[in-house]
Amino acid sequence: MPSRFQIRDLFLLLLQIFPLLVKNMDPEAEGPPVIKVTPLQQMLASCTGAILTSLMVTPFDVVKIRLQAQNNPFSKGKCFLYSNGLMDHLCVCEEEGNKVWYKKPGRFKGTLDAFLKIIRNEGIKSLWSGLPPTL
Repeated sequence: MPSRFQIRDLFLLLLQIFPLLVKNMDPEAEGPPVIKVTPLQQMLASCTGAILTSLMVTPFDVVKIRLQAQNNPFSKGKCFLYSNGLMDHLCVCEEEGNKVWYKKPGRFKGTLDAFLKIIRNEGIKSLWSGLPPTL
């Protein structure tokens, strides 16, 4: 619990800072020079920001989708949902005599495990597999 002296010191400090805050809020006071940005500069800045954001977020999105796709909604295990990032496919995999055409996604224990297994099994480029539709 703060003492009386600490509260008094804080109050005195606020009294010293208050005039500076009020001065900075005055609309007629001269401030730093304003740099005008052209519409072309705004478009370039927003496009650059969107591209950089897509490049940084797409790997996390791929891992999230793979983690969601590993859950098998069917109890018998003969069907599963495959998501390639663009579409969801309901696949039938009967292993009793028919050849399995698709290997189910690996079991991931968490986000870091998914990152490592995707990079190890499919290559680092596969983390950006959903990038073209995003751009």
